[in-house]
Amino acid sequence: YVNNLMQSFAITSKQLHESTTHLLSAINEITTAANEGATGASNIAESSGSIIEKADEVFRHAADTNNSAQNLSEKIQKFIV
Repeated sequence: YVNNLMQSFAITSKQLHESTTHLLSAINEITTAANEGATGASNIAESSGSIIEKADEVFRHAADTNNSAQNLSEKIQKFIV
């Protein structure tokens, strides 16, 4: 009787160990995926900041170009008869 009980306990223990090992593996994979997602989100945030800076620079250049065009137009008007 005790021998059967010990064998049953050993089988159950082995199954529990395998289940725990699989669970830990799944948790590690989830952690890795979460870290990769966080890194990707951080990269997107950095890129978004860079895009905003570049768009602001383009806007400033467009405003400068508009001012230059207005000044040129005013100077050309002096030569038109």
